[in-house]
Parts: sequence; C-alpha cells; structure tokens
Amino acid sequence: MKKKLPCKVLIFLGLFISIIRLEAQQKDTLLGYESFLTQPRPLDNAPGGRGWNQSWYVQNGDVSIPGYQVVDTAKLTYPGLKVTGNFITGGRAYLTAGRTFDVSEAGPFKDYIKVVDEQRKIGKEDSTIWVSFLLKTTVNRPESFHVTLSAGNYLDPKKVFAGFGCFGDSSKVNNELVWTLRVDTNYYRTAQPVVLGQTVLAVMRIKFSAVDTVSLFLNPTGTQISSGLAPTAFNARGVTGKNLGIESLAVLLGNGPKNGSFDEFRIGNSFRSVVPVADITLPVAPVAVASSPFGNSAAVLTWEKGMDNDSIWGYFVFQNKVLIDTVFSKERTDTIVGLTPGATYTFGITAFDASGNLSKDTTLTTITLPLVTDLARSTSSEGVAFFPNPANHKISYKVSQNIGVGMVSIIDQVGNVVINQSIDGIADGNIDISSLSAGSYILLVETEKVSYHQLMLKQ
Repeated sequence: MKKKLPCKVLIFLGLFISIIRLEAQQKDTLLGYESFLTQPRPLDNAPGGRGWNQSWYVQNGDVSIPGYQVVDTAKLTYPGLKVTGNFITGGRAYLTAGRTFDVSEAGPFKDYIKVVDEQRKIGKEDSTIWVSFLLKTTVNRPESFHVTLSAGNYLDPKKVFAGFGCFGDSSKVNNELVWTLRVDTNYYRTAQPVVLGQTVLAVMRIKFSAVDTVSLFLNPTGTQISSGLAPTAFNARGVTGKNLGIESLAVLLGNGPKNGSFDEFRIGNSFRSVVPVADITLPVAPVAVASSPFGNSAAVLTWEKGMDNDSIWGYFVFQNKVLIDTVFSKERTDTIVGLTPGATYTFGITAFDASGNLSKDTTLTTITLPLVTDLARSTSSEGVAFFPNPANHKISYKVSQNIGVGMVSIIDQVGNVVINQSIDGIADGNIDISSLSAGSYILLVETEKVSYHQLMLKQ
C-alpha cells in the first residue's frame, strides 16, 4: 500500500512548482531592438534592428543631409548600459521618422497581441511590456522633440498611445523646459529639467488592462542596471481607458538638423531585458584570413568566424591599414575591386561585437595580383562562353553548340537571385547588368543539356 505524502509537503511542492512555472513565464526577453548598426546614411529606408516589419521611413521620404541621418561620431552613452552600433540625429522641418512593429501571428510580439477594429496591436490585457531608449537635445526652446508609441500610423499625432520628451508648452514649468511623459492626450511633467547636451535614459513600464497604466522611470542608477532590479519610485505616471494598443514607433527631433539624438530603442518583457549591462569583453579576431585574386584587379577575402562572449556583429576590412569596408553579414567574405594589376596588398580583418568592442588584434593576409588574368578573356564550358569578365554594363554570351532551352541567373553574395534571363540554347545574346552594384556574383546556367556556373565581377 502506497503512503500518502503529508498535506504540508504537498502544499510545499505545489508552491515550488508554481514558482518554477512563474519564473519560466517571466524569463527576460528582448522583443524588439534598434541600435542603428548600419553605416552612416540618411535614415529614410535604413534597415536593421529586430522586431520590425519595415525599414525606417522619414516623412515625405526626405533624405536630406543634414537632416534625419545615421551617424557614427560622438555616440550616445549611459553609465553601465550596453550600447551598440551608431545612432541618429535630426530633425528637419518638424518632420517625423517612424517604423512599424512586427505584429504578425508568428512575430516576436505574438504573446502580447490584441485585436482592435480588426487591427493587430501590442497590448494584450493583463500583460506588461517595458520600453527604453536614449535621448539627447541640443536646443532649449519649447518645441516638439519626443519619442512616441503610436496606436496607428506613426505620422498621425492623434494616434499617440504613450511618449516621452518635450511637447512644446505642455513641457514648461515656470518657463523652464522639463522632461515630460505623454499618455493619450494628457501630459505628465517630471521634476527633471532638460539639460542641453545631456543624454537621458527613459524607461517606461506599460501595464495593459481595462485601464492601461504607463510609468516613467528616468535615468536609472548604475546599481539598478547592474542588478536588473527595476526602480520602485516613478518620475511620472499616466493612464488611459481607450483600449488603444501599440502599432508603431515615431521619432520627432525638432525643426533643425542636429537638434538632438536618439539611440538604443528596446522593447521587452522586463526591466532587465531593456537595460542590459554594458559589455566590456573584447572579441577575438578571426584566426585565419585567406585571399585570392579575382581577375587581375580584384581580390576575394574569406575568413573564419571571430569569437565573443556576447556575439560577433560584424567585421572591419582594412587595406594597407586603411579602413575600406564593413561587413555585417554572416557570409564572412568580401570582394575588393579597383586594385592595380601586379601590385601587392595587405588586408586585415578586425571583429566587433554587439557592444561595439573591437578585437585587440587584426588578422592579416597579403596577396600579389597577377599582371594578366584568364578572367579578362572568355571562359567557355559546355558550349557557352561569357565575356567580358570583369564587366561593366552588360555581359555577352556566345553559344558554340545547342545547349538546350533554359535560364541564366546571376546570384549575389548573400544568395539572392538578382537577374533571371531565359536562353534558347542556340542564339547568342546579352545580359544587362547595369543595375547591379559593383562586386562579385555567381553566374549560373541551367538548361536542358547544361548545368554550369562561374564567378562574375561587376565593375
């Protein structure tokens, strides 16, 4: 006969299992992130980050420089906070920049979705999300300068769910500009004055229910960041009962270029997930780099993966100690064009991690290009020849025997088919490659009688 466990033991086991389940449900998860890990450029149409369903858009498609742009100088920092990539500055003519979240059924916010007027939005009842970002202003006048979460299109100021920054006269106390929380159409001013050139870390906790509550925690301490324990005292708090939800992010940095800066936007399920501790561990450079000629005026570099305690985000490519390229993809290859036939070059690869730390060492490789190259002549295989290679505006092909009906495809370094053109197998022809960027490609021929590929260089 089996003995029954005492009631107290059963209660203890039940509590223990409940705690384990609760901890599993509350695992710190970063749902969306933007660190502008891209090269300096206009912000409009800039890709990157995660948790989004489209690239950045600047109102009217504005690409003016100076204006809303990604820059890599004087980066925003905050004591103890992990900071990666670059940042953006702006604004321009009170234009708004924005981006919509990925609220698809399989997206990162799938457990936080509610449907409002047949639209999927972040804001499931009884759920909580945290948001953080860095913001800095260089002008001290009552103009619009803020970051907002929108219940609809980020260009519609009437759709604001919650936001932080300066909201004109609504952010003034005794003629002094103070940092302000906005919830729906109401403004909640903090006691923190806006200080020119000072970077602030804004953290918002949003509890969704019949009445949504937004709490602002401004400038958490280094101890709070390192411990991951959320502050208990808020700087401002607001509520709304309009069942709005969140669809997009909007950034308005004022009227003139370099009015202010924005960076490190994070959205997650906990305080710890949106204020990660700074990473100071340097990555390890690739242990080996290989180089090979591509024609007589280009070189193809390949290297092994670097190592880091966090993650390798990319590699800097140096030519004779001068930075010439940045590789963000996982391909770990780069084609260097425009080189001098017969010359000797030394290339180096330096790894950088998600926090922007550079590897202490740079892995080097040296190559001497040939004076002449077979790639400058036609390369023939299985009855078809393509020339010239390297090519500029078009590449021609000559058929010496019937190779059958099929396709000629040009594939980029990431594996995307960028050009597809039919071939009848008996007639010569041309392929227009003027729309391609300079670099190396794979030229693939697939017909009834031939399966053939070769490297192609676009100048």
